[in-house]
Amino acid sequence: MKTEVKRILIIDDEENLTWSIANNLKREYSGYEIETVTSGDLALEMLKQKSFDIVISDIHMPGADGYMVLDYVKKNLPDSRFILMTSQYNSDAEKIAAGSGVQFFEKPFDMRDFKKTVKSMLMELSAPGKEKSRKKSLQDFIKKQYDQKITGSINVKNGRDAGEIFFKAGEIVHARTKELSGEMALLNMLNWKTASFEFIKDKNQSEKRTIYYGWKLLKNDLTKHSLKNVQLQ
Repeated sequence: MKTEVKRILIIDDEENLTWSIANNLKREYSGYEIETVTSGDLALEMLKQKSFDIVISDIHMPGADGYMVLDYVKKNLPDSRFILMTSQYNSDAEKIAAGSGVQFFEKPFDMRDFKKTVKSMLMELSAPGKEKSRKKSLQDFIKKQYDQKITGSINVKNGRDAGEIFFKAGEIVHARTKELSGEMALLNMLNWKTASFEFIKDKNQSEKRTIYYGWKLLKNDLTKHSLKNVQLQ
């Protein structure tokens, strides 16, 4: 079976630092694609062309800064992991990192600790049971649970938005997001363009059933209609 090549992008206007990080990582991960750019603007152009598993970015750069790159990755590449770097300590950056799973490194940092963080991220990305949106659509993933008569739930994420879809013997019985529940929540999630998802098997089903359609009817009927009265996330 062919293994998908992992990609790492390093962004910093200090060319010597991007070179140093890239060379350290290349020695550890010779089979990976490791690319460097020296501005946030160039990084955004590259990210529009292809996805990266890990994005490492300085915060303060001319043009698009690290926060702008981070915002783009969160919205468009929700499966990617992110590391922020800065030589100017900023408590706000640490708060962002602590609240969103983003890792934060203050320059100068210990390269050994840095590589340990990268290794941990790569191991997390390779963990079994996590299907990424770039490999399979949410609709396809739902159909898989239907065909296999699975009981459990799918955790769905779209940037900062999240929801759950619950199954019993392959049929969807309930769905919820922060603001919606039932069929409207399900339709909302099906319309998320960059959703990532993870299946949790045999979760305790305590939710009241709110969806009575089989998955085939949902695919062939309900998803044809736009949600005019619901603001899609």
